[in-house]
Amino acid sequence: MDPTLDIAVVGAGIGGLAAAGLLASQGHRVRVFEQSPTPGPRGAGLLLQPTGQFVLGRLGLGETLRSLAAPVHRLEGRNHRGRTIMNLAYADLAGRNEPGGSRRAPHGYGVHRGALFTMLLERAERAGAAIVPDTRIDAIERDATDNHYWRLLASAGATGAGDRSERLDGRFDLAIVADGSRSVLRERLCPTCRAKPYPWGALWFVAEDRTGAFEGALRQVYRSTTSMVGWLPTGLAAADGERTVSVFWSAPARTLEVIRAGDIDAWRRGVLDLAPELTPLVAQIDSPESLIPATYMDVDATLSPRPGIVLLGDAAHAMSPQLGQGANLALLDAWALARSLDASLRVAPVPVAMAAIHKTLGRSRRGQVRFYQRASRWMTPWFQSGLTPLSWPRDFLMGPLCRAPLLRRQMLLSLAGVKTGLLRSMVVPDGAAQPPPTRAP
Repeated sequence: MDPTLDIAVVGAGIGGLAAAGLLASQGHRVRVFEQSPTPGPRGAGLLLQPTGQFVLGRLGLGETLRSLAAPVHRLEGRNHRGRTIMNLAYADLAGRNEPGGSRRAPHGYGVHRGALFTMLLERAERAGAAIVPDTRIDAIERDATDNHYWRLLASAGATGAGDRSERLDGRFDLAIVADGSRSVLRERLCPTCRAKPYPWGALWFVAEDRTGAFEGALRQVYRSTTSMVGWLPTGLAAADGERTVSVFWSAPARTLEVIRAGDIDAWRRGVLDLAPELTPLVAQIDSPESLIPATYMDVDATLSPRPGIVLLGDAAHAMSPQLGQGANLALLDAWALARSLDASLRVAPVPVAMAAIHKTLGRSRRGQVRFYQRASRWMTPWFQSGLTPLSWPRDFLMGPLCRAPLLRRQMLLSLAGVKTGLLRSMVVPDGAAQPPPTRAP
């Protein structure tokens, strides 16, 4: 019988909760520490690619996802003059996967963050994971009596108002750091790792799609590199809710609060000047509080800084949302960790297994993570920057490039989240996977 581990997860975000659900299903004792007194989602909606859908399917959440999310079949982008910049349809990947892949047409799912958070939280709790709110983890240290274990130091209260940290009861075989792009723990575990804020961010708002007019596609409109508005159908926030659309407006990070505090009517006119079809959505903004500011980080940290500690999701590899892969990569991190741990524990004692996942997890995730990190850094200035001359070749060339068969396929594979290198990719997964087997303690 495989050993049962004590596992700490720091951060109740997408990756942390997915890891908690998967690992608790394997029979491990899992505690999730979240600094917020009332854990909940932050932001508007996101696009789940076939990769992220696969992991949710393995968690047994595929049916729930399909009931709440909105199918997204294509990505469309145009400039302010109406010239097509991007027009990519997932259906062009159908039937062209490698052996063993899905033969059906893949597609994305736009999902409200609240809906995704709720399904992952409930799944983790059903599996037996304990959620510990209002606890900020300040440090992870070796156990003084047995250096195979880790102990957590925490501040009382989400704000860390106490003058000192206290050592929590219990020791852990594995500590998973999943506390986001601005992770304090990452800075202490890996002080030389790259963690750089992007100068551009976005304002988000969630509107109701009362007529269904905004379904089916993620759409964007650009003016030069300095203005961009996009909208994504994001399904239901709750089973009894209305259909939603998440709308985002690109802006320099330093101006986000200025816009919220300024003339909202003037901002509305700017949005509608770029995308007049958004009139019924923008009309629903009744106060600056409806606009959610979001800033982004470019993080490059190893997934496993040392045996027994794993950095996961944005804590390890936050990036610009230009390619929309953050949540999908976090879900894949959780899935790879669960598989690696289960395989290692079947053939090795716990200390050896911890060293094994330290190596195999980084190796299994390195190619995909590096590709999307580099692609995000390269693409972002062409859409969000003050480098306006970049918009000229973008507007002239990207439309024709999207129609070239070989380049179009590589763009679609990048969109689907399966690229592992410039000309390498994984099989496009089938999101209709079965839940993982449960291993008894």
